[in-house]
Amino acid sequence: MFEIKVADAIVNLFVQAKIPYIFGIAGTSILDLMDATVRVEGIEFLEARSEDNVAHMADGYARASGNIAVCTAHVGPGAVKLLYGIAAAYKDGSPMIAITGNEVTKNLGRDTYHEVDIMSIYSPVTKETLQITKPEEAISKIVRAMVIATSGKPGPVHLDIPKDIAKAEIDITEENIKKELSFLQGRGISTPLNRPVPDNNSIKSSIKMLKEAKYPLFFTGAGVIRSRAAKELMAFVNKYNLPFVTTDGGRGVCSEKDELFMGVVARQAGDKTARAILKQADLIVGIGLTFSDVSTFEWSAISEETKIIHVDINPGEMCRQYSVELPVIADAREYLKQLDGSFSGEFNTCWNLKEIKERLTGERESYYSEAARECMGVNPWLAIKLLNEHLSPETFISVDSGLHSFFGKKTYVQGYNTYIRSAGFGAMGFAIPGLLGALLAVPTHHAVSIMGDGCFAMVTHELETTKRLNLPITCMIFNNHSFGSQHYHQNKSYDGRIVGTEFNNPDFAEMAKLYGIRSWRIETNEELEEILPEALSVSEPTFLDIQIDPDILPSDWNPGSGLKIKK
Repeated sequence: MFEIKVADAIVNLFVQAKIPYIFGIAGTSILDLMDATVRVEGIEFLEARSEDNVAHMADGYARASGNIAVCTAHVGPGAVKLLYGIAAAYKDGSPMIAITGNEVTKNLGRDTYHEVDIMSIYSPVTKETLQITKPEEAISKIVRAMVIATSGKPGPVHLDIPKDIAKAEIDITEENIKKELSFLQGRGISTPLNRPVPDNNSIKSSIKMLKEAKYPLFFTGAGVIRSRAAKELMAFVNKYNLPFVTTDGGRGVCSEKDELFMGVVARQAGDKTARAILKQADLIVGIGLTFSDVSTFEWSAISEETKIIHVDINPGEMCRQYSVELPVIADAREYLKQLDGSFSGEFNTCWNLKEIKERLTGERESYYSEAARECMGVNPWLAIKLLNEHLSPETFISVDSGLHSFFGKKTYVQGYNTYIRSAGFGAMGFAIPGLLGALLAVPTHHAVSIMGDGCFAMVTHELETTKRLNLPITCMIFNNHSFGSQHYHQNKSYDGRIVGTEFNNPDFAEMAKLYGIRSWRIETNEELEEILPEALSVSEPTFLDIQIDPDILPSDWNPGSGLKIKK
């Protein structure tokens, strides 16, 4: 036995769990935790320039690696600002531990400087909130946080550590720490920690329903990726020649040029072809998705006569949005493995798969044909067309939230788990920090962020982080000098009364140069055709401030929940 600071013990535990980074912003309440990363080998403290982006970086790392990520912030203002990124991680099911520092235990609840009821604030957007109030419970609560974050549907767990607890010493050995994590058997802590297996009756019923269906359709969400079940999904649908569509958050399960991939179902910038066959299906096998408003057009995209098999690891999702014929509480990979292993033969379906794929390809190509349209400034469709021509499957893509996303989402996702987006929360500014985290997890990849100027202006300070880490990310700013989507709403639905959606931007390319990043201000289509391939080819950060024509708008605009566009 030897005495060790609680902060050092926690960091040692992270190292044993193969967690290589703590993402954070400095503050006196977390200095002991930060200091421990200097003295404990195998872990690094990585700072961003604001707390929300610290959480986004951890989120991106967790999504790309499948492993748990840790972020931390100072008591009070720092902890509250971290919350924005934690909410994004919670909506999309990213396994994280969010550590907040706090005042000394004797002062808790006395309305001290910085203090707020942080436990209550975090409760709605985390799987659980824990507070260490005694030094001897530190290790057990960290392990508990890890298990909760990676079990069932993954998500962030909040852990609050008063600063006197972090400084306190406990008697513990390295063997004791290893023993606490013996259930990992030497592996890192990744998702899902446990894999619930479907019962035999669920598998038999699934096969029976598939055999009876004329138009069966697999509808997959982010849970397939979180479960690392893409290989099993693709093996099954290819073996039996069955079509599938994905949610926006479920993109990246395979190359979208795969012959059986029939598009993305999403209220904003989804594929019409995918929505049409979802409506036509007489059986939907929904795996790892919540049947949200976005993926069902506010629950109007599925016919009342359609039968549904819903497979999800979270029992709380069952029959929540739709009545289903067969609820299956199971891990996606285990379900698909057992389904494949329990059936031999063929399914007699009536789909004309070649015609559907041609329809999807034609639909997407029709957007890219808009790239030839004459315009003032740069045609945003040309940017997407060029991306599709030059991106490799080893490229992470993140499309931020706003008008630009209606163009950006038409980029073909080509590689497994390469679509890193705040799909559930729509957090503006996620793309750059989220992709930096993803690149730390998979440093052999490149990354492209597609953002509007409104989103980018919220994270300009992270250009310093981008340059410091020197990771191969290409930042594409679709600059129309406005909050474009809301500006569109005001023009169409509020008789053109423009309030709070137009502004004057500085020269973002010059700003990026001040941080030492290779950057270009692009004002013509010809400049974009020349510069984009170069920007994508280098192994360092690049930045494109693209002055797009604000009059070119997506033809498939959907105004969003509860809104209608005036004719």
